[in-house]
Amino acid sequence: ILIIPLGKSPMAATQLYTLLREQEQHIIHEVVLICPQQSIEIQNGANIIRRALHEEYNVRCTRRDIPDLEDIASTDGCRIYQAHLENEIKRIKQYYPDYKIDLALSGGHNGMAAMTIFAAQKNHIPYLYYTLVIDEEINERIDNETTIPDLSNLSKQARNNRLFLHDYKVEGYNPYAHFTLFRVPVFSSEEL
Repeated sequence: ILIIPLGKSPMAATQLYTLLREQEQHIIHEVVLICPQQSIEIQNGANIIRRALHEEYNVRCTRRDIPDLEDIASTDGCRIYQAHLENEIKRIKQYYPDYKIDLALSGGHNGMAAMTIFAAQKNHIPYLYYTLVIDEEINERIDNETTIPDLSNLSKQARNNRLFLHDYKVEGYNPYAHFTLFRVPVFSSEEL
């Protein structure tokens, strides 16, 4: 099960899904998006991701909205976000006891990333996944081509070609050479 704290870029979610699937050969049974309920932009991005995952890979994608939260820009927002993420991890562990949880180190804010690390520590998740676009030109192109308004105005296939990196592949043994996927280790406080 892939859990993705979602920020304003839907591409972060589909990029991670694609790289885990294609490079790591993970079989992802469900994608769970953690979204601030009051952010229209993030909600629109989540809807795009849900449609695209269903259309392209027939993967179940669930939105788990954080009630009464628009942004994680305060101490209370951080607490609410972390509690919601921890509860979602526990729910998934109970519902899918035999499945591994892949947790994304993503989102829109440093506070969100820090709270994700703390939630992973508390739930004994050994690492988080993070992706980078290592080619500056491709990164700028992706930033310009994958905004929510741009994605909303494309045909289904054109949108999915961008979201799932088909438009950014290169020839050769590593079609995803412009991207790096890495695991960020999560250390317990005893290990530090």
